[in-house]
Amino acid sequence: MKIRLFISLLMLLLPTHAFATGEVVCKAIDGRSGEVYLSVGRLPVLNILSAEVNAFGKTWSTAQDAENQIVVGQAFEDKSQLLVDFTNSNIEEIIISLRTSRMSTPKEYGEAGVLRIGEAVYPVLCEGG
Repeated sequence: MKIRLFISLLMLLLPTHAFATGEVVCKAIDGRSGEVYLSVGRLPVLNILSAEVNAFGKTWSTAQDAENQIVVGQAFEDKSQLLVDFTNSNIEEIIISLRTSRMSTPKEYGEAGVLRIGEAVYPVLCEGG
């Protein structure tokens, strides 16, 4: 019994990963209206907490009550890139993709890429990373 109590206390005191959240905002650079807003959680893996994509006067969202609901199909990031695919709510096809490359120094940060919505492709600049 004492061993279980000791192990339980030890587990509580061991350091754990901090839950880090943030946002990534990418906007079309060619004057068109394509943009994406991501709320992200970062632990050992990327977690897209919510997303909203705007283009053609239409909005897609991961919100449960969204008129044009999307679902995160897959997402990956490392120090040099962010890759996200969104599917329709039935997970039948990828309808929106975001691909970015990033680079940073101790004083500067830059992230740019491509947002694909259906057949349209938008070059984007991103903030937040």
